[in-house]
Amino acid sequence: MAEETVDDTGALVAGESVPDNETAPAVKAAPRDEGAGATKGGGIAIRRWNPPRWSVWVAVAVVVVANLIVAWDSTGLIYQADEAGMIFNAALFARPEGPVVLLGSSYMPGLAILIAPLWLFTDEAATVYRMAIFLNAAIGVATIWPMSRVARKFGAGRNASVLMAAVIAVSPAMLIQSNYLLAENLLHFVVMLTAWAAIVQLRNPSFRQAALLGASAGAMFLVHGRALPLLFVVAVGFAVMLFKRPVDALGGGGLLASISVASYLLLLWIEEQNYMKAERAAGQIDQLLAGSLGDYVTAIVSQTWVESLTWLGLAGIGLLVLVVRARRGAHRFESRWLLAAVVAAIVFVVMTLAGGTWGETAGISRLDAFAYGRYIEVITPVLAVVGAAALAARLSRAIAWSVVGVAAVSGALFLLLVVPLMPLGGRWEGSHAPAVSAFLSDALVGTDQRDPWWAIVLFGVIATVAVVVASRRSPWSIPALGAVFLAWSLYGDQAVLKDHEFWARQIPPSLVALEGVPESEPLAVDLSQEQIGRGFNQIEFWVYPRELAAFSSERGDTPRSDLALTGVQVSLPAEQGAWPLNGSLVGETVIWVYPGELRDALDAEGRVAHPNDE
Repeated sequence: MAEETVDDTGALVAGESVPDNETAPAVKAAPRDEGAGATKGGGIAIRRWNPPRWSVWVAVAVVVVANLIVAWDSTGLIYQADEAGMIFNAALFARPEGPVVLLGSSYMPGLAILIAPLWLFTDEAATVYRMAIFLNAAIGVATIWPMSRVARKFGAGRNASVLMAAVIAVSPAMLIQSNYLLAENLLHFVVMLTAWAAIVQLRNPSFRQAALLGASAGAMFLVHGRALPLLFVVAVGFAVMLFKRPVDALGGGGLLASISVASYLLLLWIEEQNYMKAERAAGQIDQLLAGSLGDYVTAIVSQTWVESLTWLGLAGIGLLVLVVRARRGAHRFESRWLLAAVVAAIVFVVMTLAGGTWGETAGISRLDAFAYGRYIEVITPVLAVVGAAALAARLSRAIAWSVVGVAAVSGALFLLLVVPLMPLGGRWEGSHAPAVSAFLSDALVGTDQRDPWWAIVLFGVIATVAVVVASRRSPWSIPALGAVFLAWSLYGDQAVLKDHEFWARQIPPSLVALEGVPESEPLAVDLSQEQIGRGFNQIEFWVYPRELAAFSSERGDTPRSDLALTGVQVSLPAEQGAWPLNGSLVGETVIWVYPGELRDALDAEGRVAHPNDE
């Protein structure tokens, strides 16, 4: 059993982590150190927190139930590019002959590979979506395991580490993502696994551990291209490792390179098979340098404040602990590696927001772009784990009040620099700003009023003060913080997002009229109509396995199908002899039936409107 030591942050660390089947040794008193991170307490700089086992089981059960609650009402697409991509990329793997045509950006195939077997049970995309949502929620619960492993490496005991992981798992940044079929939950899992594998390799290097690190790092890119900066940091680590452990470096680096290249080739194949036009990779690279200096400054301010609010100082504590540990100590190299990964992720996200996402808001009333959290939250959960371990070990005053200062200053700068840029009554989506969305009002969308950002900033500062003060008194402040996170997440999901997203998840009314129409008949879709083109993937989702065929009424095309979906103002189908399908003239769209056997059959059933019908 290894002897534990105290680092200069006040956090408990170990030269070798305590094996899971052993009891943590008694902690020796550390001499008082008035340097960075030193704490008071009778000369004892740390405390060992060992919550009872029953509390761990309760915490895990709460995470399971919370994920089920969040996933329960997710019955249809919210994101027509992202979620449709996941569903139909999976369909491509399960049934390559399937007729699928998608518009927009393509997505890395990691989650789709896991979803693919679900297509063996049904051919309805909506049913696969429901099953996949619960699979995604299960991945969110499973992330407790690698999170707890990282917490162990920062000195947390076995029970405490699982409890900390459960607290972070119910935070808005993580729990809200179980509401959607996005890559976030799986990305959180593999990023946390990579962080743990890197720490173990740096402490106890071996070929097997290097292989795990290479495989998990490659898997990050397989799951999402946003992991590229983290992939780069791991690759540099393997390059440095060549000088001391060449076999480990070649084995791990070879796996990383092989999986990454295979992932990209698989992405290109998906784009070729499923998409009319997809230039996601090239488009992303072009946007990174497109922002102005002001864009970069406001992006940094926005990200700092959003994450300060999201974690109530927890991620900030973790970052400061890594900074202090990176200066000296037995584990400075792993802290430097984690810091490099954090910096790489931050730079990439800031460049993406300043050069891409914000630029795309020109002429679009999009509020969440200015309080975006989803991108940076690929790495901040790792910092939150480190921060939780530091809280349990009794946080130093220097670090505690530093994070409070960051919350106050970043909040003030956010109000001063970012809020004036936000569109009045702007639209927003829950997954983009999972922590902030709980404070936003759906009633203000489309109005000339602004949400009370000053009150949101004030809440963040007060709550952060409460966290650091309570944590210095008792480590049981950590599960108390978990209760706050849980209430925050569930309120945001049930009281705000459920109503905000309800109609977007429903089948478009025009498509309901297709019920009973043979699925063997393709549906031609008029892409010259903007409102239809934006919803093309949603149409594919609801009518699958019916084949879609694109045409343009502006060019005078004749659809290559007896069924055609157009805008209500389009007269071309009527001029070509088509009749409207009864029940499809809803809102801005209508389905036309062209002359032929299908129309004769539908006419006999009274399902088409004759030109002379009123």
